[in-house]
Parts: sequence; C-alpha cells; structure tokens
Amino acid sequence: MADWHPILNAIEVAAGEWWMPDPLGKPYAVVRLVEVRGERGYRVVTYALDSGDRSLIGYYGNLRAATMGANHWFVSSRAAPSKPNLGW
Repeated sequence: MADWHPILNAIEVAAGEWWMPDPLGKPYAVVRLVEVRGERGYRVVTYALDSGDRSLIGYYGNLRAATMGANHWFVSSRAAPSKPNLGW
C-alpha cells in the first residue's frame, strides 16, 4: 500500500486538467494547471457540473501535492462530524 498515491487515480480529461474520481468513478475534484503572476501551479476545486457551484480546495506547487490535497479533502469530507480527540 505504500506505493499507492492519489495521483494514480487522476484522469486527464484535457491538457492540464485532471478529474479525481471516487471509488464508484464519480468525480469529486478538478485539478487544473494554472499560471498566476508568472508562476505555474495547480488549482484544486470540488467537482460540480456547473463551474459556478465549485468550491476552492487549494493551490499547490506540483501535481503530486495537488492530488494529495484533493484526496485529503475527499476523505475528511466523508468523516462524521465530531470534536477533535472526542472532546478531550
């Protein structure tokens, strides 16, 4: 399991754009190559059919970190809401 990384799940749908699918194949995030003030990086947003309904997950310096950020968001969004450390 140590060799697996979320980047292996990324599906390139267009040049510079990847969708991150859940276990059922439904996309949950969009990773896009962007250039901001002359610096290239990756912008990660939640997936929605209407791009106006997407929420920013974050900006990352490389594709590996971007897909990890998307996966972290996905996994944490599936957890039951609770207090940190069960309130201790």
